[in-house]
Amino acid sequence: RRDATDRPWSHGNFFDKGFYEARLVTVSGHALATSVKELHQMRDDLVHLFRTGGTQWVSFTQGGDNGVRHIRAALGGRISWKQITDTYAQWKFDLYAADPRMYSNLQRGQLHPAEAGGVGMLYPMEPVISYNRDSRTIPNNVPMKNVGNEEAWPVFKIYGPFSKGFSIKAGSKTLTYTGACSSKVPVIIDNFAGTASYNGVDRSYLLIKRDWMSIPAYGSLSMTFLPNIATEVNEENTYVDVEWRSTWI
Repeated sequence: RRDATDRPWSHGNFFDKGFYEARLVTVSGHALATSVKELHQMRDDLVHLFRTGGTQWVSFTQGGDNGVRHIRAALGGRISWKQITDTYAQWKFDLYAADPRMYSNLQRGQLHPAEAGGVGMLYPMEPVISYNRDSRTIPNNVPMKNVGNEEAWPVFKIYGPFSKGFSIKAGSKTLTYTGACSSKVPVIIDNFAGTASYNGVDRSYLLIKRDWMSIPAYGSLSMTFLPNIATEVNEENTYVDVEWRSTWI
């Protein structure tokens, strides 16, 4: 992760140290059909799921009260398809997840400037929707919550007509971006990767303060947000869309 600000033109992303090995998930099941043709179609549909050869989100239901979890995985070997009868088959395959973490459904919230009408984090919000500022009373300290046993890294999408950028603060941590911003195209800050981008271009060198923010395991995170030039606060188009997932290991 690019924490050092004394090398603002450095390239590449530096992630967390790999304390955990990749996750290997074995999936097996049965195919029951009403005809040979239907059974063969089921086989083709199963193979079609991993036709790209790359990673994709895979969802499964975890026992207990934790509900659905997601991993980012690719096919870890050949798919085994054993036809038992004309209308019944057994199948099995492995999924390889280089990132061993498991994630909840995507959660979203919206953060407004701390001095713009006293509105802080709007939580939860799925999906992000517009709202009438005057019809809601939202305290500034409503936090993002992580119910998982591993720290979660949020993504910030910042909108606003800022000529000198903005700052996001959480406790003793601060992220300060000094580039110009737009109310139509967001600056995207990925706390896990340690990057800032605008319109698909890496602008991480414009981050002069890089205290990357995470939501602790079984914990929460509260933030404040302001333009670097306070007079540029605009209640209509100044906000941060926040996305995160509760995370397990």
